[in-house]
Parts: sequence; C-alpha cells; structure tokens
Amino acid sequence: MPRENTCKVGAKGLSYFDLVTLKEFKGGFGWHQRIKHDLKELASLFLLKGITKVVSAAGKLGLEVLNWRPYESAKLAIKFSPLPNVVLILLFTYNEEFGANANIFLERRMLGYIPTEEAVGLEEVLIDALSFLLTHEEERSAVETLPIEGKRRAILLMLPEQILKESVIRLKGGISLSSRERWETIFQPFPILRMVIKRDGGSVTVTFTSHTPLPDTLLRNLAWLYCNAILREARRIDNTIPPISNNLLP
Repeated sequence: MPRENTCKVGAKGLSYFDLVTLKEFKGGFGWHQRIKHDLKELASLFLLKGITKVVSAAGKLGLEVLNWRPYESAKLAIKFSPLPNVVLILLFTYNEEFGANANIFLERRMLGYIPTEEAVGLEEVLIDALSFLLTHEEERSAVETLPIEGKRRAILLMLPEQILKESVIRLKGGISLSSRERWETIFQPFPILRMVIKRDGGSVTVTFTSHTPLPDTLLRNLAWLYCNAILREARRIDNTIPPISNNLLP
C-alpha cells in the first residue's frame, strides 16, 4: 500500500490514485508487458551506476527529481513532462527480496489526451535517454536530419497557416512562418537537445542539434511524437483535418 498519497508536481498536488500505467490505455497491456523488460534493465543500470549518477543524468535531461516515496522500497522518482498535459513519473524501487525494479506512471488525464502508441513512445524516449546518458560520457555537438514521410507528411503539408501556428503555440513551441509552403517549428525536448521541424515546399524534415550524440531510435521516436502532437492539436482546432490513422486518435 502507498506510504504517502501525494507528491508535488509543479504547483499542484498529484494524488497517487491519479496515476495510471500503460495497462489502463486501450490495448496497452501487451505494451506494458514488453516495456517491463526494458524497465527491469534500466533499474539494474540504476543500481550499478548509483543514485548520484542517475540524478546527474536526469539533470542533464531537464527531468525533475520528486520527493515522492509511495512504497517503502521506493528510492527515486523522476518526472518527465516534454509537452503540455503530458506527465510521466519513473519510480525506481529496491529491496533485498525483489531486487531493483522500475515502473512508469502517467497522469490519468492522459488517457483521453494521447493514444496508446504515443504513450508507449514517450516511455521509450524516457528509458532510452536515461540509459544512453548513463552508459555514454562523450560530449560533442551533433546534428542529424530525418525526413518525415507518408501520411504524416501529407497532413502536415495541408495544414492552414493559422491552425499550424495555434497548434504549435498550444504545445509551447516556437514557430517561424514565411508562408504556408515554408515554415519552421522549434521544440526543446531536453536542455541538451533542440529540434526543428521544417517545411520547405513539398518536404518536411526534423533536424536535431544536441550537446552529445543521441541514438537514432530516440531521435526517430521524438520526431514522430512531436509531429503527431502538432497534428493532434490541429484536429482539436478543426476536426475535419484527417487523422494519421484510426489507431492514433484522439
């Protein structure tokens, strides 16, 4: 049973019972089981590196260390909030009987805000980013550009300027609009990583500039998560804009 029922996230108290796991998302049980393996490996890495190094890695990623210990075995809680209305909390636990474990909780309100696939992507980003920084010490600037293809690109190309602008503002991003055919949006998922989603005529690309080289899988996840977020907000403004797929609603 929880030892304490609330933790402070920003200015508001967050009840333990306001949190869910992937199991509560539609079709999320299988994903939850798959990610449990990755979380177990991350927990073992936490144990190997020690709490001090984990907190240091979290700080480089701009993650917030919370004073939240819902179980006697809880050793560390880390908050990840890359977008408005998106809050994940990674909880690291350890006891002699069960060893090191980790779980990720999401705010319950996210059940109606993002689809299961994006919740999975967000968890993978958090796990991959922490794992990478704990196992790689290289620090040098890196730039990588990824193309956005398929239906995601097609819908981004059709967005009216005002809807695009409002969507990006809702997501707390920056935007530069030269015309409907040429624009840039700027986001910073982590302090060490800047991303620019750019339209130039019929092409859409995402360029990442980082303080340290990051794995391609992490960057690809971030690229489609932020493009999806823009399209999701656009559909909230104008529901005639088509979805990427029925599996990526709302």
